[in-house]
Amino acid sequence: MDWVKVNVPRVTRWRWKVQQEVMEAGVPALTRKKSICTKCHRRTTREMGHSRYEGRFFCEATDPSGLTVDQWLNEQRGGLTPQDVHQKRLQKMREYNRMPEVRERSNRWERENRRKKKEGEEERRKQEEEDSHGMRKDEGECWNN
Repeated sequence: MDWVKVNVPRVTRWRWKVQQEVMEAGVPALTRKKSICTKCHRRTTREMGHSRYEGRFFCEATDPSGLTVDQWLNEQRGGLTPQDVHQKRLQKMREYNRMPEVRERSNRWERENRRKKKEGEEERRKQEEEDSHGMRKDEGECWNN
C-alpha cells in the first residue's frame, strides 16, 4: 500500500476506491452515455445511418431526398474520396507553410530553440566539469576543501 501512496496520484487512488466500493455493493458499473439522434431516436453511428462532415449532421432515416450515408458524404466532399480529401488538406497545409510570414515565424522559433538548446548544453558541460573535477576550469581553484 505504501508503494501505491507514493507512486499513484491521489485522484487515481480515489477513483480506484470508489470503483471498488461500487463493485462490492453489486451496483452495475456506469457506462458512457450513447449519443442518440433527436430526429429518429436511434444511436448516431454509421451503421445506423448517421454521419457528420465539417459540422453538418446527417440522418439517413429522416433525409427527405432519400440519400444513403455514403451518397451524402460523397456529395459533401464534392465527389472526392476520403483519400482525395486528405491529400487536398495536406496540399493546403503545405501552401500555408510556404507563406513568407509563416516561414519567418517558424525560422524565428527554430533559431530560438537552437539557442536555448546550446545554452543548456553549455550549462550542462560546466556542471559536469564541476562535478568531475571538484573545481571549475575557469576559476582554477578547488571548492570542495
